[in-house]
Amino acid sequence: MLRRRFLPPCVAAVTILLAVPALADFTGKVVAVADGDTLTVLRGSEQVKVRFDGIDTPEKKQPFGTKAKQFTADACFGKTVTIVEKDTDRYGRTIGVVMIGGRNLNLRIVQAGYGWWYREYAPKNHELAAAEKAAREARLGLWRDENPIPPWDWRKGQRDPSPVMEAEASELTHWINSSSDKRHRKGCRYFGIGDGRPATKDEGVPCKVCGG
Repeated sequence: MLRRRFLPPCVAAVTILLAVPALADFTGKVVAVADGDTLTVLRGSEQVKVRFDGIDTPEKKQPFGTKAKQFTADACFGKTVTIVEKDTDRYGRTIGVVMIGGRNLNLRIVQAGYGWWYREYAPKNHELAAAEKAAREARLGLWRDENPIPPWDWRKGQRDPSPVMEAEASELTHWINSSSDKRHRKGCRYFGIGDGRPATKDEGVPCKVCGG
């Protein structure tokens, strides 16, 4: 009869820790910028895709998406940065804080008005919260827009539109945004995006972008 061998608790704990990849800061050159909050860093001979921790910038097809990407590229492309690793996401990207010249680029993006504080994933980051509030009040960057759509809402609207909502929207000519009561025409960049419903031309308040 074979006897089972059990590891002492301390040895077992060490074994588990060694099995989990440790997070470690690293330094490298930025060789690509995909958008405002995603870049690629050369770590030795390895290219590491990095997603900025705690922030979310407009998608490429959103207003200010191109400007957000340009702001990030101007700040770091071709330069040496230090990545403070926080986690790894489901796509295998490193989640981290990008430091350049001793300054936090994640924070700078929000301060300049080219990104949101990503509340869902960084609920206790008071520094980012304060930066977003200040940028919003000063109407910097994307906050110049009357009703900027957070990218997480925009993505949801792009990938998971309600069939009923789509059918209704095809018959009605306007769209009401629930959070602001703004009315948008078909063809407006805010029509059918985010939390809202199809509407008639007599409902809500006209959008200043499309005239509602």
